[in-house]
Amino acid sequence: MGRAIVARMGPEFAQVAKGDGEVTEKSDDHIVVKYKDGEEQRVPLGLVHTTAEGSMYPNTLVSGLEVGDKVKQFDVISYNKGFFKPSEFDARRVDYMEGCIGRIALREATYTLEDSCSISVDFAKRMTTQVSKPKSIRISDFRQNVTGLVKVGDSVDLDTILCTIEDTVSDDAGLYDDATREALRRWAAMTPRAAVVGTVAKIEVFYNGDIEDMSESLQRIVAESERNRKRQAKRLGVEYTTGYVPRQVRIDGHNLEQDQAVIIVHITTSVGMGIGDKLVVGNQGKSTVGEILRGNNRTLEGETIDMIFGAKSFIDRIITGPFVNGTTNTLMRYIGESAYDMYFGNEQ
Repeated sequence: MGRAIVARMGPEFAQVAKGDGEVTEKSDDHIVVKYKDGEEQRVPLGLVHTTAEGSMYPNTLVSGLEVGDKVKQFDVISYNKGFFKPSEFDARRVDYMEGCIGRIALREATYTLEDSCSISVDFAKRMTTQVSKPKSIRISDFRQNVTGLVKVGDSVDLDTILCTIEDTVSDDAGLYDDATREALRRWAAMTPRAAVVGTVAKIEVFYNGDIEDMSESLQRIVAESERNRKRQAKRLGVEYTTGYVPRQVRIDGHNLEQDQAVIIVHITTSVGMGIGDKLVVGNQGKSTVGEILRGNNRTLEGETIDMIFGAKSFIDRIITGPFVNGTTNTLMRYIGESAYDMYFGNEQ
């Protein structure tokens, strides 16, 4: 893909070198390029979350550069491996990975009205995308104990317990023995669940109050979150911002009162294409999925049909390329298979 095009993309897709320089640092979550004029460009690597139209998406940024490598202007420093792959012809460039290939039948049906389409179950799985589901765990009192919190990399399903929140039970009241106190802890425990199948990608904490007033278990969780923030800020050369927030800041629709906190567990999950989702057919035909094809859908020759799209939709746009491409690809595949059979058949 052209370097100039990549240069105009957002940092969550790719970043390129501003001039001639050299890679001076690299870790799992950052890379640094120092230019001849002394300027440093610090670029994040690893998992970066972005939001679009109310949804959150995980972006995995990687780099093919190593410490000591020389770079020139527009050389690719980092790229999103969900959208790009290294070019086979130039290691400092990337190729855009556009969609997936499918066999499309052009015919009219109720589900092709208004440029809609129908896709097979297998094609819907192949068009899977990664999304991030943030799960907010509200701590209503700093004195509450938080135990068994999941870790980054853990696999979770619908019923997986993310952590256990226990209300404090006074030890100096003298009213309960150990067995009664333990029973009260179990009764008061709250166990928020994942409610989604995926992998824990990130954990961060926001709080309103002094860390010293927290329970020891909550202090450890907050300290780990703050260490991650501080390390990332230092590596990217930006100002370190703590997880402290005033009451005016709304998180997941709630204001954090004094001595309250919220733990946000980001879970990455795979979502297949479904009814109502948008796609583009043949690089020109915008469409929405109107139906999922069930059962065994094949051509007269026995070829699997991945999608049904309206021929009229292409004709109304005066787009003839798909008709030419479809017939040509089918003919070339037939010629190739015939040549293969002829060659190896004669050899035998």
